[in-house]
Amino acid sequence: MGREINKHNKIRNKKINNLVDSLSSIIKLQEQSIETPINWKIVGTSPFRRASNGKSAFKNVRKSLDINGEILSSQEEGRLSYIGVNRIMPDSNKVVIDFGGGSTEFTYFDKSYNVESKDFGTADIRNIIGKYPVEKHLQNIGMKFLENQLSRLNTKVTEKSIIFCGGTARNLYEYINNGKSLDRNNIISINSSSLYKAINDLSKLTIQEINDIKFINKYRAEVLLSGLLIMKAILEHFDLVEFKVSPLGLREGVATTLI
Repeated sequence: MGREINKHNKIRNKKINNLVDSLSSIIKLQEQSIETPINWKIVGTSPFRRASNGKSAFKNVRKSLDINGEILSSQEEGRLSYIGVNRIMPDSNKVVIDFGGGSTEFTYFDKSYNVESKDFGTADIRNIIGKYPVEKHLQNIGMKFLENQLSRLNTKVTEKSIIFCGGTARNLYEYINNGKSLDRNNIISINSSSLYKAINDLSKLTIQEINDIKFINKYRAEVLLSGLLIMKAILEHFDLVEFKVSPLGLREGVATTLI
């Protein structure tokens, strides 16, 4: 969805209809497999905040699905991601990093939630690196862009763990573990060398070859390398060689507020 905004500055009806169809299928599947009534809620993130027609597009999605929801502010998005991670790592010695197509949130807790949101995401890097396989000089341009964005970051990680949550982080774990799913009850530590190897491997593949990896869906295939480059830039900015990945994040944070 983030690339949609970068290209058109709005969410086209075609994309709205595709989103509604996908969500309808998920809702139907879940309701068929669970007897207990489900309290559904839909939330919009950066694409709906950035799009010129974001509010009306989100309203159309809600109306088509007939469920409640809201467009989250960047502050609320970061807070809920932190709450999701906190379910399995309930201490304050961490910075939770959640990035999507159009924004990246850095969140830590010190008496209250502190969220710093930056307007860059996988869609921005995808537009820079262009076609696949990705040439090295285009990766370097993407990294320079990220370095510039991060140079204005105020968040510090002294004596704190950084924890990535979201689809890219989970796919990285699966990639370096031959498709093994991330245990939903544990935070996993990963060395930066594994991240760098994944970037090197994936940059040599076509989109179709990435999509053919059985645990990566066609939507993630488009932006996986872009997300890994964001993770690399963040590690280099903080001068870290190790990071953590959480199986829980925004979705679970939103769910916690419904209990």
